[in-house]
Amino acid sequence: MKGFMNQENWFPFLGVYPIAFARAGLSREGQKRVYLEQDAAFQSGDLYSSFGVSYPNEVFVGEFSRVLAFIHDRANGEASGLSDIGARITSTLTVEPQFALPANTLSSDFILGSFSLGALGSSNKQVRFRKDFMLPMNEKVENALGAMFLTKLPGQYKVFAFDEQEGKQFSLDDVVDPALWLPPVIPFFANSFNELRIIKVKPLVVTNEATAADPLFETETRTFEIKGAEHVTYTIDYKGAPPAPRGDIDPLDKRTFTAPVLGGPQVTHNLAITATYDPGNDIFKSRGKLHDQITLPAASLVNECQDLNIVIAPIVVSRVGAATPVKATETAEFSASISPQQIARTSADIPGVTTQANLTSLGNRPATLLFRPPDTVPAAQDVTFRLTFGTAPHVLTIDITVQITP
Repeated sequence: MKGFMNQENWFPFLGVYPIAFARAGLSREGQKRVYLEQDAAFQSGDLYSSFGVSYPNEVFVGEFSRVLAFIHDRANGEASGLSDIGARITSTLTVEPQFALPANTLSSDFILGSFSLGALGSSNKQVRFRKDFMLPMNEKVENALGAMFLTKLPGQYKVFAFDEQEGKQFSLDDVVDPALWLPPVIPFFANSFNELRIIKVKPLVVTNEATAADPLFETETRTFEIKGAEHVTYTIDYKGAPPAPRGDIDPLDKRTFTAPVLGGPQVTHNLAITATYDPGNDIFKSRGKLHDQITLPAASLVNECQDLNIVIAPIVVSRVGAATPVKATETAEFSASISPQQIARTSADIPGVTTQANLTSLGNRPATLLFRPPDTVPAAQDVTFRLTFGTAPHVLTIDITVQITP
């Protein structure tokens, strides 16, 4: 049994390789479908077929990945690899979304530094890459091309390499991979490099969005927590011209937004999240003998990657329960959308009383405002308070009146 489980067991009909070879058809053509053969070829560079991979293959929108096409270079003539591709070299490395695009768009509208191979409405959704986004491959590498991939549209993408021998895009979908058909209790088979040709692009996670169910209230400030790629700076800003009145974005923390005073009903402000890379980020560093340090155009290091719609609602202050006069021996409560920054009594002191009326916030969201009348009043009279929300320049004041009776 120990020998049977050995990947290097070549005893007839036993071991992983003979089983995989049998599943591939026991033919020379089927040999390239054997994962062990493809993996050995991949490690040595002497490939059975061309294929594409990505590193990393799971990213967020606005996060860079390196995509590479390894080219089949077994040829009968003197020229092989990239030397034998000719004019087709511009489309040797391509990437294709594996989902339907939004109406009237091309893949290149979402993939940075790319050109679409198909026209608008075409079934061909593949893109190739501009020269500025190609990896500076080591001069001794003759059978590989690479590019920097970044998209703002989540979903799965596939990396293709044009097979210059077979004249078609080669797919590894039919590779006989032991990681897929051996029992899951066998722990020592690594994930197949076959999976690396699929780029899984995830949306950014915003944990405290301002939605219709949980809006940002006018004058309120919120710092949006954005989970995405490591060592990438995320900021927010308006998409296009901001509405009037506009909110403010903190220049010291550009994830912090302060809502304006509305003076009207609920609105939605359309912002976007931008990802900014440092030129020294690890993704741009050289990789051994494969490629040199990557230097992209400065503008490509700052990319709008996801919409952020902020729902802003008006502040509402209301009496809890019936709006009846309050007796001097009772209390009353008000509810406010958020707690005011300041509460000031604007009516004059009531003469002859020991404790004047006061209104205090108990916090929470919505906030509870507790009204305490004076200990006694000689006759029914009104007490007024001014609630101040926000800080300059976004300041809103709301006046409330409470009638007190003996």
